[in-house]
Amino acid sequence: MNKHSQNRIIVQTEKPNSRKEKEYLTRRTDILRAAESLFAEKGFHGATMADLAAQSEFSVGTLYKFFGSKEEVYYILILEKLDFFHANLEAEVNRCPPGLAQI
Repeated sequence: MNKHSQNRIIVQTEKPNSRKEKEYLTRRTDILRAAESLFAEKGFHGATMADLAAQSEFSVGTLYKFFGSKEEVYYILILEKLDFFHANLEAEVNRCPPGLAQI
């Protein structure tokens, strides 16, 4: 993943300030949700950026403005799922009595 890709991940976690940032994040989220559905249906190797463009209703060129490659889209989806899993696991651990949390 290149330096530019890492900046996109940071942008995702920051709260958007402007209308343009909100639109960017909304489109990015739309693409990621379409990718999640597409990868579930066709698998990583069976899906193409053209398939993702059709599923997300964006052009292939627009996809590349958001993500450098199909691998980057998949990587970010994995990061999102890991963040979700971690947050839920942490919440459950915090609900446990102190003795159980140390185990």
